[in-house]
Amino acid sequence: MYAYGWTGDATPDDAALYEVSEIGVVALRSVHDTRYQFGSIYNAIYPASGTSIDWSYSAGVVHTYTLELRDTGSNGFLLPATEIVPTGQETWTGLVAAIMAI
Repeated sequence: MYAYGWTGDATPDDAALYEVSEIGVVALRSVHDTRYQFGSIYNAIYPASGTSIDWSYSAGVVHTYTLELRDTGSNGFLLPATEIVPTGQETWTGLVAAIMAI
């Protein structure tokens, strides 16, 4: 996910942020078929003010992103040990693809 979290308004760089996110998510999905949502924080999950992503973006860092773990609501941020390696595998693949796209 990327800026903004505090408003539903798109950033001036929304198209580029969306494109890089999509590339990363498609690559991530290719590993274990895990489906991630992406877009601005505000639109992908919920309004969230005061995020480091918004701060970084406002400071001039265009490509600032945040990831959340693969849980679908049952474990929250405390994934079982069996989820650690698959999460790392798919996240790494997604990050490499996104970095190469940038």
